[in-house]
Amino acid sequence: MINDLIFNGKSLRNIGFVVSRFPIHSVAKRDIEFKSVLGRSGDVIVDNQRFHNVDMPPYEINTYDLRWMNNKDKLERALIDWLMTGDGSYKVLEDKTKPGYFTYAVCTEIGEISTNHLDGYLATSINFNRQPFWFSHAGQKAIEWSGSTSQHIVNPEPYTALPIITISGSGYMILSVNGVDYNIRLTEAVPSITLECETMHAYCGSTDADSYISSDYFPSLRTGTNHIRVWTNRGATIGACSLIPRWRRL
Repeated sequence: MINDLIFNGKSLRNIGFVVSRFPIHSVAKRDIEFKSVLGRSGDVIVDNQRFHNVDMPPYEINTYDLRWMNNKDKLERALIDWLMTGDGSYKVLEDKTKPGYFTYAVCTEIGEISTNHLDGYLATSINFNRQPFWFSHAGQKAIEWSGSTSQHIVNPEPYTALPIITISGSGYMILSVNGVDYNIRLTEAVPSITLECETMHAYCGSTDADSYISSDYFPSLRTGTNHIRVWTNRGATIGACSLIPRWRRL
């Protein structure tokens, strides 16, 4: 992926361009507020427990092979359509400066597309707005087990991860993560439940299953070792369990 970037599953090189200059790494800003209190020197810090999105500096790009230049209009349209069509939702973005990681971004701007009259190459810049975190590819691999076997999962990153957890079975059971219990009920209509811990939403396929977990909060995985178990003492049947940890870093 030398001088390349991947966006929404497509390679910049396959469009006919390469990155001539990658943006300097910009770190997400912490979302905190400083409140003054009458009679007290020094502000009180209010930590909103989140990070802001990042407006990335531009990727400078240009065409790399004059054999692509037979139809400059076609090249321009391919670039514009790749980056600007669609529903405006976040797409996967990865480049060589972050090997092993990807982020979620949306293209916000394509700069002026110019032609270098000395050699005929096209050049422009592209801007992305991305989510705060870079996610590791290793953290997308599912960890699977069955029954009430305890799992010890190590988070290698210095940031809390918000996993995707899926449990199948029937009856009442308990998901225990680092000593915190989450009560789950599975039925014939909802034989499995998936907890999307980032959005705090539970579902079974296309069926909403938020009412099948009795907790206002969803599990997270701290840095270091995490202790996880699905268990029951009420005659429920525990089937397959899986966890996609989604390790991340700034």
